[in-house]
Amino acid sequence: MRCAFYAMSSVSHLGSLLEIYVSYLYNRLFSYCRGDRRLREQVRVLQNQNRFLNEEVKKLAQLQQKERDKYKLQDEYVAF
Repeated sequence: MRCAFYAMSSVSHLGSLLEIYVSYLYNRLFSYCRGDRRLREQVRVLQNQNRFLNEEVKKLAQLQQKERDKYKLQDEYVAF
């Protein structure tokens, strides 16, 4: 069980770090292409895709946690 918890917390932490880093990169890229409307649009699209993927990762992490909780509860019932 501890391994599953650590894996979950590592995934969450890694996701947060990636989100911060990607946001930083988007801001830098946006500053480079201020005058180019096409590049700004590409940055906007990438930001939207990144937000979508971050939400999907969060949903999957929550589903994994629910599954772990379900199996933990089942193990407790079997132990009694």
